[in-house]
Amino acid sequence: MYEALIIMAILGCGDDGNQCQTVQRVSAPYETVAACRAAAPAVLEKLTDLAYPSIVADCARSTKGQLADARPIG
Repeated sequence: MYEALIIMAILGCGDDGNQCQTVQRVSAPYETVAACRAAAPAVLEKLTDLAYPSIVADCARSTKGQLADARPIG
């Protein structure tokens, strides 16, 4: 049985916003997508060292097993 969790992936994107790749995942899971989205601005403010023209947060449902690979921010 899988436990559904919401995780925040940080994406680094090119100038056009179409070429994005996951650069980090927030280690703390969120209970809802809304809670994840509400936390995103504060998380993004801390990311000043990523060398991408655009940094975005993507909140999505995940399985508990995928959280083991999450890298903490900070």
